[in-house]
Amino acid sequence: MIDQLRQLYEVQKLDTLIGDYTTQQAALDDGTTLRAQLAGLEAELAAEQEKLHALETDLRDAELKLKSTEDERKKFHTKLYSGSIIMPKELQDVQDKIKSLTRHKGDLEERGLILMDEVATQAAEVKKRTKAADEVRTRLEAVEKRFQEATTRFTDLIAGLTAQRRPAAQPVDAALLTKYEKIRKKHQNVGIVLVQSDVCDGCRTQITPASLKKLQSPDVVLLCDSCSRILYRPPAPVDDSGADEADLGDTGEEVSR
Repeated sequence: MIDQLRQLYEVQKLDTLIGDYTTQQAALDDGTTLRAQLAGLEAELAAEQEKLHALETDLRDAELKLKSTEDERKKFHTKLYSGSIIMPKELQDVQDKIKSLTRHKGDLEERGLILMDEVATQAAEVKKRTKAADEVRTRLEAVEKRFQEATTRFTDLIAGLTAQRRPAAQPVDAALLTKYEKIRKKHQNVGIVLVQSDVCDGCRTQITPASLKKLQSPDVVLLCDSCSRILYRPPAPVDDSGADEADLGDTGEEVSR
């Protein structure tokens, strides 16, 4: 059973790496926040562009009306000095019309100047909004590129580890592996833990003497009383230093003889 547990612990190490990489991959910034920010900026930009378009339309209309008014005023002005007006009333009417058109022209010129200022101000606002959107778009493109690269890297790592896991799990008894999988799903991807210095490495709980005694049995699969994970206590390494020294001593004696 100790060989089974040792092999199962190798599977756990692979599962831990797979879980860590999966968590890191899930935490990658895919640009969602920047994408929402950009959408908001683009909506604001579209609204400002619409305002600019309306102002430019008003300015063109004002310029056309000004030209039309000036053309009409010139026409009456020409008529006034053409010598064709005989009747005093007609003369007065022409003069009144010229005065009215002159006033109207002045109003249109003033309106045109106001509109020109408004167009310039709005164009500056559109330029500012365009720059802000472009900056966020550039940042988003960089984030999306990093996201794709990191996603590919993690996908390849996880695929490689998954491929290693299949042969690693092959020698493990099916019942033990099933038990491990159930525990792992309940306990943050950890189904088997080391016992080090008589302490469970999963929950840091001291293992009772009775449980430590059971762990010495080669046929027992023991669960932690606290966290319910499978306990694995690796065999103590064999110290060959004494035997080596004895061999060297024997050899020395043999040489001396």
